[in-house]
Amino acid sequence: MFTGIIAGTATILSVKSLQNGKEFRIHLDSAADRLQLGDSIALNGVCTTALHISKSEFTIQVLPETLTKTTFSIASVGDPLNWETSATPTTALGGHIVYGHVDEIGRVGSWSTGHAFNELTIHYSSHFRPYLIPKGSICINGISLTVGDVSERYFTCHIIPHTATHTVLNQLSNGSQVNLEYDIVAKYLYNFTNVHTKRSDQNLLETIKKAGLS
Repeated sequence: MFTGIIAGTATILSVKSLQNGKEFRIHLDSAADRLQLGDSIALNGVCTTALHISKSEFTIQVLPETLTKTTFSIASVGDPLNWETSATPTTALGGHIVYGHVDEIGRVGSWSTGHAFNELTIHYSSHFRPYLIPKGSICINGISLTVGDVSERYFTCHIIPHTATHTVLNQLSNGSQVNLEYDIVAKYLYNFTNVHTKRSDQNLLETIKKAGLS
């Protein structure tokens, strides 16, 4: 589990095709001091496992499912990555609960910078609309952000200059692809009210019929 509070940025050093996925070699300052073999680390919001750790490098292996649903499918040498190590029981929850399980790739509609609060507009798949509310949480490339306006096709976030400067948001432009993870609390609430409740209602109807009360 993560919090969406970015610790810094890393860089892709190499990309290697595997029989069933890809292997990425990542540059991270003081990697050997920050990571142990098998540690979870979120890279642009994707939960990965640290392998082959050296002083300033480590590798990750990404399976086809992750390549399909994240921007690792188009990642290349030199690309910067937001990183965050996994949370502990004493970690301050400065953002929101993030699992590193990306739901889909969104696309930047507009990215307005140079103001007190930069505005980012993201186009997304409308079937994820139930998980978005104004002032709710969204994870974009691993960053915990607050949702502004919401429509069936896009949502906006206002970004403070510090976040824009200290994450890979400063590399985005119109049309850029980003990893989106929707709020897990919203997912559970939607599942309970729209799946569990419907099943309970159906079970009640079946019980009434069996009792001959309908």
